[in-house]
Amino acid sequence: MDLRRLAYFVAVAEHGSVTAAAAALHVAQPSLSQSIRALERDMSVELFDRRQRPLALTDAGKALLDPARKVLADLADARAAVGCVVGLAAGWLDVAVLDPLAVDVAPAIAAFRRRHPGVPVRVHGPRDEDDLVRHVVDGRCELGVTYLPVEHPAVRVEPLGRQERFRVDGADVRTRHSEAVLPLLRAGATAVVAGGYARRAEAAGAVLHRFDPPATVEVGVVSRLSRPSGSSRHQHRSPAARRLETMLRTYGVDGFSSLHSR
Repeated sequence: MDLRRLAYFVAVAEHGSVTAAAAALHVAQPSLSQSIRALERDMSVELFDRRQRPLALTDAGKALLDPARKVLADLADARAAVGCVVGLAAGWLDVAVLDPLAVDVAPAIAAFRRRHPGVPVRVHGPRDEDDLVRHVVDGRCELGVTYLPVEHPAVRVEPLGRQERFRVDGADVRTRHSEAVLPLLRAGATAVVAGGYARRAEAAGAVLHRFDPPATVEVGVVSRLSRPSGSSRHQHRSPAARRLETMLRTYGVDGFSSLHSR
């Protein structure tokens, strides 16, 4: 059985449509559809009831879903075991980082690259917190750095620290695009900033105003929990992921006491 087809099947089952699964996996929709059809031919059954929206699993699909998840989890465990042998000399590490936190995690990632040049770090930029969790749960990324709380049964959550939030006054202009934050601040826009963006805003000449009482946000790292044959769950992280998490904790995300606020 083609493991890639099995992974595609699980993704479609979890997302409820081929379109959503293709977008999450970053594959072409026709290719994913063909893979699902090929898997159905291999098994001589239909796995989805295509008359329903969202797609519904047939009885055969329901019977396959949990074993398929277990196979994929076991494969990930096998890769992790090999990674422990290889150590930190080769391979790569995929990390999902919310865009506003990219400035804060950059020092830890830079230090990791200096210490382990044979392990490239690929940083993914999810749309929001929910998309970041999907990146981790479906295996695209080993770690995710995000705002807390995160509540998902398939992930482990480890707090990294807290950041204080500051207000910058001006015209009431808002944007979801972080690359536009500093230009808007320079133009007099209103924004709530924290962490590295607060530091950059101050360096750009913005005046930061502290909330009363102070407002903070917690930042943490999430990783996937894999499920073995029993009901218990265990952590699923490569040596590289564990090392980077240690560096994130060492460098921290909350050391911004030098900011000048009113």
